[in-house]
Amino acid sequence: MNEQELMKIWQKSYDLEKIEVNLPLLIAELRSEIEKIDSIIINRDRSETLASVFGILLYLFFLWYIPFFWVKTASVMMIMWFLFVIYYLKKTRSSHSVDFSLSLVEQLRSRRQYLLRQQKLLENAAYWYILPPFLINVLFFFGVDSSQTWDSPIAFIFPDNILGKTIVVVFLAILYTYLIWANRNAAQSTYPPLIESIDKVKAELENEGLTSN
Repeated sequence: MNEQELMKIWQKSYDLEKIEVNLPLLIAELRSEIEKIDSIIINRDRSETLASVFGILLYLFFLWYIPFFWVKTASVMMIMWFLFVIYYLKKTRSSHSVDFSLSLVEQLRSRRQYLLRQQKLLENAAYWYILPPFLINVLFFFGVDSSQTWDSPIAFIFPDNILGKTIVVVFLAILYTYLIWANRNAAQSTYPPLIESIDKVKAELENEGLTSN
C-alpha cells in the first residue's frame, strides 16, 4: 500500500474492502467527519451573512428614520460591525484550501490548522461577536432621548425612561451571556474530537513512512 492509494481513498472513499489494514477505514471515517463539519461551517456562515445583511438594512432604516444623535451614531457602528462579521467569517473560511499536490500528511496538517482557527473563532466570540454589539445596543437604547417628543408609530418599541432601558439592557446581557456559553460549548464539543482523529490518522501514516509525495 502506498500513499497514492491512500490519497484516492481520502478523495473518493471507495474500494476499502481490498485493503487489509485499518488505516483506510480511519481515513474514510475522518473524511466523513470533516465533510459534516465543513457543511456545518458553510451553513453557519451563510446564516450569519444573511442575518448581517438583514441587520445592515434594519440599522440603515434606523439611521434614516430615528432622529436622535446617539441612536444614529450607534446605527452607523452596528452597520460597520455587521460588515466586519461578513468579512471575518469569509476570511476565516477561505483561509483553507486543499492542495492535492501535497502529501496526505501535509493535507491533514493543513486541515488541522484550519480547524484550530475555527475553534478559536468560537472561543473568542465574546470579544468580536458578543461584546461589540452589546455595547453598541446599550448606546442605541440609551440614545433615545426621553426629553424630546418623537411622534412615530414605532416609538413604543424604544423605552424612554431609565427603568425601561435598564430592563432592555439586562435582557440583552442575559442573551449575550448565553451566546458566549453556546459558542464556547460548541468549540469544545465539535473541534477537539475531530482534531484528535486527524492526529491519529497522521500518526498512523507517519508510522508507515507515508509522509512524502
